[in-house]
Amino acid sequence: MLDLPPLPPAAPSAYSAAPAFVVAQAGGTDLDAANAAVQAKDLVRAEQLVQAWLQAHPQDQEGRFLAGRLASWRGDHGRAIHYLAPLVFDYVGNADYQAALGRAHFYNGDREAALIHLDRARAIATGDFEVWALEIKLLEELGGPNTAVAQGLRAQMAKRFPGRPLPAAVPPLNVKDPAMKAFLPAAPFIPNGWSAELGGEYEQLTKGYPDWYGASVQVTRTWSPRQRLWARLRETSRFDMLDTEAALGGTWPLRGPFTGTLELSGSPTSNVLPAFAATAIGGLSLDPWAAEARIRMAAYRRTFVPALTLAAERYLGPFRAGYGLTVTRAPDASFPLIHTGSISWYPNDDHALTVGLAAGEEVEQVAPLKVARTPTLGAYVTGRIGLPWGWALLPELGYTDQSAFFARTRGRLAIEKRF
Repeated sequence: MLDLPPLPPAAPSAYSAAPAFVVAQAGGTDLDAANAAVQAKDLVRAEQLVQAWLQAHPQDQEGRFLAGRLASWRGDHGRAIHYLAPLVFDYVGNADYQAALGRAHFYNGDREAALIHLDRARAIATGDFEVWALEIKLLEELGGPNTAVAQGLRAQMAKRFPGRPLPAAVPPLNVKDPAMKAFLPAAPFIPNGWSAELGGEYEQLTKGYPDWYGASVQVTRTWSPRQRLWARLRETSRFDMLDTEAALGGTWPLRGPFTGTLELSGSPTSNVLPAFAATAIGGLSLDPWAAEARIRMAAYRRTFVPALTLAAERYLGPFRAGYGLTVTRAPDASFPLIHTGSISWYPNDDHALTVGLAAGEEVEQVAPLKVARTPTLGAYVTGRIGLPWGWALLPELGYTDQSAFFARTRGRLAIEKRF
């Protein structure tokens, strides 16, 4: 059994002391005893019993749901998300799972994720007064165009629940207000602080050029959505020449809505990869918009290639649409441009799909010891497929036509594990 910390002084007010469901009775199991302990308000004992049950039945959905609810009642919302997110993926039409995950995200400070799951729960179980009330509160806190949506839900709620007092209106959340510091968590939850990724890629070239291939491993430590560090080791073969590259990077919050990112990389062999490269990114997030400016300096054996990228992104519910413009200084002192556009879909917390296009001219290594300006037209599809127990697959397919030299068909697959 786990050595659990003591209970906090009080559970969040939005939760009742006992669960809104009753675990199916199977006759004298640890799960039955855990349910009885919850009814007796002994949450520590219930946690110990449900963990014993999950050790023997790790895939049991009722046990995982109870473990998630217990973690929320004890105030450990990050752990609650760890239990509840896989359930929502496997049983997306279950309103109880959606609502529980939405509440966990809410009390963990991730209001956008909370809103997604509470909205789904309300659509599935239209008679849950608490879900309606919490979704309205979230919309009003987020402000902007969400306020009009909240007003519409209030009108619907008054008709659906006649005679019940509607939740009090709240002003948009002001994260700069010192009075909010006790309400907002210092570090919003990102599932599992450590993650490791192992990937391999293959590119088939036309016009008789040898194919490219590579492999990489990356370890990331995350503290919050805007604060993480990573280290990456990569080996790639291009034109039958092998290169090894190491990289170290980090992202951290700056003042207000600004975020800074810096990555340094180097290749001791530098046959096809830069001998040294530095990328600095300044990001700005003003929901539903996000923008960034990116500067990359790449030093090859015989030339130095700087590039500037300006990009913007618009959030549209579970979708994001983005555009970027990159200008590069080529070895011939010209400044070619490349335009990129993408549409991303995030159906839930652990799945994503992005489709992108690129057109223009870019500067890159196109042959051994040759960095050149090349017309480019390309398309790509990337995704994230969440799996149980913190695993995920990261596939990628792409096609790039650099007709002056060759065309490339690319495939990559990585597997990620969160700890």
